[in-house]
Amino acid sequence: MTVYIDQFIIINTILNFIILYITKSIIKSKSSNPRLLVSSITGALFAILMLFPQVKPLTNIFGKIIFSLIITGISFKSSSFKTYLKNLSAFYLVSFTTGGCAYAFINLVGSTQYTDTAKLLCITVFLSYVILNVITSVYEKHFKYGSLIHKLSITLNDKTIETECFYDTGNNLKDPITKKPVIIVNRSTVKKLLPAHIAYQLTHETDIMEIYTTYFEDLKLKIIPYRTITEKGFILGFVPSEVLIDGEEKKAIIGISSSVISDDKSYNAIVNPNNI
Repeated sequence: MTVYIDQFIIINTILNFIILYITKSIIKSKSSNPRLLVSSITGALFAILMLFPQVKPLTNIFGKIIFSLIITGISFKSSSFKTYLKNLSAFYLVSFTTGGCAYAFINLVGSTQYTDTAKLLCITVFLSYVILNVITSVYEKHFKYGSLIHKLSITLNDKTIETECFYDTGNNLKDPITKKPVIIVNRSTVKKLLPAHIAYQLTHETDIMEIYTTYFEDLKLKIIPYRTITEKGFILGFVPSEVLIDGEEKKAIIGISSSVISDDKSYNAIVNPNNI
């Protein structure tokens, strides 16, 4: 069988990019498309080695595993080893699903006239995308957020508070300037972090615009607009020194809620896990 190197590279690059893009969607990664393209081309170049018997030791099972570790590291930023393992698992899931769909389709059709490269690629990608969307939907609904209460730690200068936060995908608040996600925290909880004069004003429900203009220089205060089905307005926020969720550092703004977040006080903050 004649193998054209240019077609081989192009097809492998496209397939690699699709696999990485689906993986990116599943893990909610913010990796750029150029970054994924570089990884895809690198993967295609590695695949060329399989065509040469002289370098077969580099393309055995151990070589492939090592290369997949490298590709995952290039494609997706990982804030911790745990996150890296999650990204790697998703990459393997997508890769095996795509390969399984291609194998199943070829065996189902049983004829090469319908399995030319372009058609096989399109059908495989479509089937993989549908199957993985179903898997992701079931996973997020029944497993990912099975435990919706998580440990939240907020540090501001030399003060730290620890409380529980609730994972709620309905919280889409972001700081309009930095675009960082906003974690909404009970006023009674967060005031322990704030300077006494600001905590006093919050307790006595002073207008937040007045607090912002008066104490802006004392703290990195933010005015964050919000909108619900029934109302719209602003909440006061600030930039923390550090935010940890289950011990993992997150980049976020803290929004101060004047309303009670949980009636039974089982949690004191709301976090959108898809934005953090």
